[in-house]
Amino acid sequence: MLVEDFKGYTLDLLLEDATRHVNKQKRRVYCDIIIAYPNVFDSLTKILEYYSDRKRSHWTVTLTQCAEEDFYVLGFFPKEKETEERPVFFFWKTLRDKKHVTILSFSLHSYVEIRKSLDSLVRFVRGLWFSWIGSRFLVNFDLFVRKEFGENAQLLASFQTAEEIGRIQKRKVRAYPLPPRRFLPLEDIRKWVRERHITEGEINTFSNMRYRMISEQMGMHFTFSMTDRSRIMFERGDFTLFVTLLRPLIDETRRILGILRRDSYTSKSESTVFGKSMEIKSFDLIQSLVFRKPKEMKKWYEKIVSLFGSDIPEKKLVNFTLLSGNPYFFVHVIDAENGSSVYLSATSEEVQIVPAESSRKEGTIAKIIGILQAEVDPSISI
Repeated sequence: MLVEDFKGYTLDLLLEDATRHVNKQKRRVYCDIIIAYPNVFDSLTKILEYYSDRKRSHWTVTLTQCAEEDFYVLGFFPKEKETEERPVFFFWKTLRDKKHVTILSFSLHSYVEIRKSLDSLVRFVRGLWFSWIGSRFLVNFDLFVRKEFGENAQLLASFQTAEEIGRIQKRKVRAYPLPPRRFLPLEDIRKWVRERHITEGEINTFSNMRYRMISEQMGMHFTFSMTDRSRIMFERGDFTLFVTLLRPLIDETRRILGILRRDSYTSKSESTVFGKSMEIKSFDLIQSLVFRKPKEMKKWYEKIVSLFGSDIPEKKLVNFTLLSGNPYFFVHVIDAENGSSVYLSATSEEVQIVPAESSRKEGTIAKIIGILQAEVDPSISI
């Protein structure tokens, strides 16, 4: 199959094929919400050429406009002609604003093929990342669904993976003492998490949840799973109808993205020092993100100091402590993975995150919030 075969493709045709793919072939559809900076997306054709020309790259990648506006096909073609691997295709529907391009990516291929192709590309391209929604959103997803589709919408959940307090696990571990296929009301899961935190001091954050959604009024009967990076695997139901859930989900991810984006504004002035002209920059406004300590939380400050007082290699964070005392802690956090940095300060009552440079990355702040949720306070929410 070639890219030319999809040039007349539209989103409606894709949804029909996806529904047939699920119901008749009993296979899965994968959806990812990807974020890109506008300048990165506009330069993506050249970036893909560079990505494909690398010696260690396994793929030749192309991005082609389809018949519908803002609808593209992303094709991964194996370089080795004798390989048994087949081309892998993704269909992108884009939504653009001044600060970001939101990409809704669909694929009918297997999970392994997606990991080898799309995941590799997202890791390579700076300014392109899977949208972060966080563990707390997964645990409260039923509240979001009822707000969008009415109180009669039912949502049950089954989770199989979690990260435990104490240390950041390299592998995911089972956290709930029930069979992985058993579905429960999310209220029960929240109650269990809260009780474990109060009685045992344990914090459980979830990287993946499997849902069963039922709405008789709207004719919805879905089974799907979602990760804290807004990656969705659709298993059962009418996929065309399921897409109606994706639009409010995209709106929510963009709302979260707006909070994660912290800007700093500077002004310039010229001055003469020892007869030489100099340009001086000063900060006029720095947008900060502030989280306050819950009343019942114990050892809040101590946990933050212990966590960010040294490097976190598992998350590729390098931390430089600038000030440490009682009751104030100030650290410069450098994210080697995203190539950006922030300043984090903490007191006994609050923690504050501000950008350390004009070229900030939302992914860095999302990563830090995820660590705080998993290690310090599971109630942190945006």
